[in-house]
Amino acid sequence: MKLFTFRQFLLVPNLLSILRIILVIPIVLLLTAPESKNDFYMIILLIAAATTDYLDGFLSRKMNQVTELGKILDPIADKLAMGAILISMIFFRDFPVLLVILLVYRDLMIVGFGFFVTKKTSKATSANFLGKLNTTIVAITMLLFFLVPGTIIFTIFYFLSIISIIVSGVNYYFVGERSLFSIKRTRWIVRIILIIVSYLLISIVNSSQALKPAATKSTSVISLENSEELIRKYSPVFYFSKDEKFFPINVESFFDHSLLFSSNPLLLFDRKLEDKVNKNSFNQLFDEQTYLKLNKNLASDISDFYSSIKPNYPIVVYGRTMEVNEDGKSNTIIQYWLFYWASNLGSYEIVWHECDWEVVMYKLDENFEPIEAGYSQHYYGEIKKWDEVELINGKPVVFVSKGGHSMYFNKGEHPSFLDNSKKIQLGTDNCSPDIKLAPDEYKIEILQDTTSWVNYRGYWGLPLTTKLNGPKFRNPNNKALSMWTNPVGWFEKYRK
Repeated sequence: MKLFTFRQFLLVPNLLSILRIILVIPIVLLLTAPESKNDFYMIILLIAAATTDYLDGFLSRKMNQVTELGKILDPIADKLAMGAILISMIFFRDFPVLLVILLVYRDLMIVGFGFFVTKKTSKATSANFLGKLNTTIVAITMLLFFLVPGTIIFTIFYFLSIISIIVSGVNYYFVGERSLFSIKRTRWIVRIILIIVSYLLISIVNSSQALKPAATKSTSVISLENSEELIRKYSPVFYFSKDEKFFPINVESFFDHSLLFSSNPLLLFDRKLEDKVNKNSFNQLFDEQTYLKLNKNLASDISDFYSSIKPNYPIVVYGRTMEVNEDGKSNTIIQYWLFYWASNLGSYEIVWHECDWEVVMYKLDENFEPIEAGYSQHYYGEIKKWDEVELINGKPVVFVSKGGHSMYFNKGEHPSFLDNSKKIQLGTDNCSPDIKLAPDEYKIEILQDTTSWVNYRGYWGLPLTTKLNGPKFRNPNNKALSMWTNPVGWFEKYRK
């Protein structure tokens, strides 16, 4: 049976769908352009594309021009436009990846089932209300990404997009299922297969983040003598909240009481490798499929145990220096790594995870005079010029957020984000100068690439929660932001 004729291409609703596909080309070109001044035109085109999506459905019903071609063109135009634009936004504008992965997976499933439904019934499957609602929500999220990134309103629509993608995808499946499978047992077999495939896909994506350091811009380690002198000269003053439960401590305290596990690729049936971990035994044999874990299950248990052993271990800050060649100049990077047993994020039982690594960095010029400061904040960071940094007796001041341990230049409340690009805001970090930790109150240990435990490639803490890596493999999701191997790139990313 013939689904459509050439005359149907000339109908207004179908021409609008074709126009939506054509608009993808200039939108993608503007997305790849380096000049942000073009964003105004890109937003206009995005609104125009979204308008055609609304009008083609409205006019097809109003003008009684619902056709089999329109039922195919409309969803194809939606998927091509959304897919091409969102993928471009990932590569050129740091758009959150998770939303795009879910959307592409849903659309592939819909196209696959739609093909078989059309082949069996000789009728094209048309977009339904939930599908159109999902398209609208995702389109609004894309616009908010350009207009108000890093705000609560964007975060709300970001999560609404994820929910709508899942709900509409499940709904589309059930619509196709009724047409394809008349036997109940067959339906359940297909459902189970889809659940397994979805789980495997998520697991593969989750475990495909190779923990290899990023390429670095001509770096080399400064001699140990000069390194230690610089590290001690600029060692920071830290301020903690009076409610802080975990403070920086040496890694031996964790090794002495943690277990080493080997994780299954599907994150099931993990195998215990060692009852007690020796930091000197770490090497490349302990790969990214292993993780360290305290033999405790609740945050309160870890907190109580930490309090009992804390007097037996010193407060330690790990120092490191690097020489970097930047724009023909030889600069120096000083790093201060802090290790915590756990991160509370303000909630001691609900939002927490084992282990937390944060870093303070200072950039010095060829005369070893400070230029910039960079403080890590969960997955991202903040950069300021040296003359904007608060000093106490020549020592830079760092305000550590309660529970989360992200570091700031000023006390007070600060927006907290879930991603490297500071686009998805969730809650706030609170910093108050209640407890002072001066340089003479903590021990400094020098870190080098040859330090045994530094080369541990696995996770610090159970990988189901945070997949947190040690200093050398920090920020595995974005190799260009590696603080260890590419601090210059990290400074470039977060410099305002």
